[in-house]
Amino acid sequence: MRMGAAEKVYEESTDIKKIFRLFDEYLDDYNAVALTSKEGARSASMNLVFFLDHCKHLARIIRIIRQPRGNALLVGVGGSGKRSLSRLAAHIADFKRFEITVGKGYSMADFHESLLELYRLAGVKCQPVVFILSDDQIIHEGMLEDVNNILNSGEVPSLFPPDERDKMINSSAEAAREKGITHRDEIYNYFIARARDNMHVVLCMSPIGDAFRTRCRQFPSLTNCCSIDWFDEWPAEALHGVANRLLSGMTLENHDEDREKIISLCVDVHTCVEQFSEEFWNQLRRRYYITPTSYLEFLNLFVATLEEKTIEQKEYLSRFVNGREKMKETDSMIAVMKKDIEEKQPLLEKASKQAVEVVADLKVRREKASVVQQDVAGQQAEASQQQKHASGIASQAESRLAEAKPVIEEAQKALDTVKACLLYTSPSPRDS
Repeated sequence: MRMGAAEKVYEESTDIKKIFRLFDEYLDDYNAVALTSKEGARSASMNLVFFLDHCKHLARIIRIIRQPRGNALLVGVGGSGKRSLSRLAAHIADFKRFEITVGKGYSMADFHESLLELYRLAGVKCQPVVFILSDDQIIHEGMLEDVNNILNSGEVPSLFPPDERDKMINSSAEAAREKGITHRDEIYNYFIARARDNMHVVLCMSPIGDAFRTRCRQFPSLTNCCSIDWFDEWPAEALHGVANRLLSGMTLENHDEDREKIISLCVDVHTCVEQFSEEFWNQLRRRYYITPTSYLEFLNLFVATLEEKTIEQKEYLSRFVNGREKMKETDSMIAVMKKDIEEKQPLLEKASKQAVEVVADLKVRREKASVVQQDVAGQQAEASQQQKHASGIASQAESRLAEAKPVIEEAQKALDTVKACLLYTSPSPRDS
């Protein structure tokens, strides 16, 4: 019962906790290998919680694939751990894990190419391979027909073109000669037999709907040539363990004592929903499936909501603290200003008195200015009357001047004539 032991013995264990620790070690080793693997998303690390039912299913899968030509049909609703346990079982058994990647445009030709690679690994390289196929990867019923043929006879009709058949025969010829097989048809049969011995098919199916029942009728080898393992509903122990694992990293801000209460609440909620789902079926004959995936989504939603609300509350708390600090700063500023006002109160009172005196003085001056203004207005009116009177006199003087001007001009002319006559009649000084 040690990880990495050279000889892995199938034996009964009486210490279930030791089984948990052993599978945890294998899971850590699987995740370490997955981080360095080149297979991409198909080798993504897994976060599993081992409880009693999980360990039983894992032990069954390991026991099945280690048997000669052992194949498994795992039946359970989505999220029950069928594919994850199959990957871990292949890792524990030191078998190569083979899965297909279904994407847009994936066709039967692509599936046949994958089967050719699978036969090369199992038949030519003689490497134990676990072929894991889930129902969500089955995009065409012909894929199940090929798997049915692999389970039944080990050979898929028309899978190998002539050139590929020759390659398989030539690659297996040396190993066949060691067994005393030399004929080409016998070498091909040897290749198929070795491929069947090293190939272990693990089918992961969901019983929901009519598809599973129809496929079991159409392809009987799925049930006749496989060991069937039913994955039932998770017990309360499993629900508690999964919740404890997923909520272990949850921050409760000094309320860690409530973590166990929250875990118990999550278990009770899921259990109650299952009970109501069963009542819904009994009353209305309509099935509503509560799968482990629903439980995982519920836990993830709870954690995400808690983180969101925690961030929101921290923002509110930060705003409250900042507001309180601002209020303290404002109170201190008000106290300083109040003290300053008290100190300057006498100056304010003095200034107020001075302002009252100035206002009174201004009032007196305004009254005096009003009297002066009235005097000035009277004088201005009188001056205006005098100006009008002077303007009238000036107008009369100008009119009279205009009337006298021709007379003055005639008088001037007469004066000029008189002066001329006097000059003409006056005797010269010599004559006197």
